[in-house]
Amino acid sequence: GDFANRAHHSIYGYGRNTTPNLAALADELAIFKDIITTCVEPAACMREIISLPGPQGQRLPLFALLNQAGFRTYWLNNQPDIENSDTETVALAASASGDAHLNRGGDPRFNPGLDEKLLAPLEEVLRGDPGRKIIFVRLMGSRPEYAARYSKDLKRFTDCHDVQAEAGFTPEDCASLNDYDNSIIYTDALLKNIIDLTDRLAPE
Repeated sequence: GDFANRAHHSIYGYGRNTTPNLAALADELAIFKDIITTCVEPAACMREIISLPGPQGQRLPLFALLNQAGFRTYWLNNQPDIENSDTETVALAASASGDAHLNRGGDPRFNPGLDEKLLAPLEEVLRGDPGRKIIFVRLMGSRPEYAARYSKDLKRFTDCHDVQAEAGFTPEDCASLNDYDNSIIYTDALLKNIIDLTDRLAPE
């Protein structure tokens, strides 16, 4: 998910157990440990993920190219829908065969549009389209505000006794750290659900 720092994933050695589900699937996953991004801003990165370099500095929509190759493409997106924001990504994604944009309106910092809402449209696509398809699932992940990014039943961290705090570490810092790590736990559980759903419903 967006803003999910690998330094807070136990599967990469973080001291807190934030990714138990991914760790249990480690033998089935490709775990990349030496990746360098071409950008630091999420919207810019997303534009590069869903497009390819074209002539005269243009970006070619990846969805359109996949469609021409005989795939059905789906863009399941829980990022906030903000007027006049990141219009290039919206334009690139518009060529997807199917679209579900679930987080519309409101302040994106506090909108608790939990990413689990994407499970229903994902299941619908998996059940309803038996052909060749590629599904892109874009999560809110660990975007600020962190407390709005996880369900309270996955609130595992409530104090900082297990953290080696640096000088000046305040109660507010502790609360923010706990909310962030809880959001990583939530995404870990959601990814497990997505993997299980795909395994169960995707055609052989």
